[in-house]
Parts: sequence; C-alpha cells; structure tokens
Amino acid sequence: MNVLDGIIPQGKVWRALVLFGAGHEPGLPWNFAQQLSRASSGEVVGAAILAEATTESAVEEARATLHSAKDAAADDHPVHTVLIEAPNFRQALIQLIADADIDLLVTDGDSQRWQGLERLPCAVAVI
Repeated sequence: MNVLDGIIPQGKVWRALVLFGAGHEPGLPWNFAQQLSRASSGEVVGAAILAEATTESAVEEARATLHSAKDAAADDHPVHTVLIEAPNFRQALIQLIADADIDLLVTDGDSQRWQGLERLPCAVAVI
C-alpha cells in the first residue's frame, strides 16, 4: 500500500471512512459521515484506493475528487483525505481501517465496487 497524497490519521478518536472512486462527487455518504462524526466528536476520512500502475490522469482525477470532498466539508470539523495505490483493493482497505482506527465505513449502496464489504474490521453503513 502506497500513500500518494494525504496522510492516514493517527490516534484514538471515533472515525468514519468514506470511499470515493475517481470522478465521484461528495454526496449523501460523505454528508452522513460528517454528521455522525460531529455527533461523536470524531473525524471523517475520505479515501480513494487505486490499482497499482494506474494512469496519471486517473490519479489526478482521484486527487481532484478528494480535494472536492475536503472543500465540501464544514470548516469547523476534522476531515482527512488520503489517496492510496495498492495491488489489492480489499487488503488495502483492511489495512487503512486498521491503521486509521476506523469505526465505521459509510458507502453508497448503488455502486458495484463497494459491494462485498462483509467481514471488515469495522461497522459498515450502506446508504
């Protein structure tokens, strides 16, 4: 797992993770995660996990998506974004959940990519 942009937050605090695909705009999962983390005095992490050897244009598109998410966040609330390149999406996701001490993964149920998220080491909310 290679972090291309951003940082994986550290420390013990309640955290929600929202996964973004390149070109996806912040939507209901992002807003919901912010509300939950605010109510829990926690933080939100927005992440994009790309396959290794991804084109530079895909990396830039994912980077722009994460910047858009961060810009859409409330100014008074801790938000982190991280762009990761990894050979295996699921393994990278599990490692990110462990490294950032994620409590809840919030995802969009309409996306095919996010299906099959059972047996993760955190709770999962599908919207």
